[in-house]
Amino acid sequence: MTNNTTSSALQKARELLEILRDSISELERLYEENERLKKERDEARKAIERANAKLIDIGNMFYGQNMGVTNWHLNGDVEPIDNFFDANDWEPEPINTTSAKMKKPFDTSEWFDGEICNCKCYQTATEQ
Repeated sequence: MTNNTTSSALQKARELLEILRDSISELERLYEENERLKKERDEARKAIERANAKLIDIGNMFYGQNMGVTNWHLNGDVEPIDNFFDANDWEPEPINTTSAKMKKPFDTSEWFDGEICNCKCYQTATEQ
């Protein structure tokens, strides 16, 4: 019986060792996945910051420059572009992407693809 008990204990030890090896492999895989996700998060934060800087530049470039948009309301008149900014509460601020929860949700999937942004102001302007 001693031989049988030793064999059983040895078998259990082998099973536990296999479980431990599998757990270590899974932990290594999860660590690599976590590192990949952190890198993607950092890249997304940088993209948001770049897009936000472009939005601020747009406002600085056009607002208050006495420019107009012809045929905005499909009546042939020239509409001051400042009205576009004012009507859409255009006040972009720098975004703190390092905080755990950002103030506004952003869908950056179409930002500046082909020079078109996906912000509220663009959607409002195209719906008119």
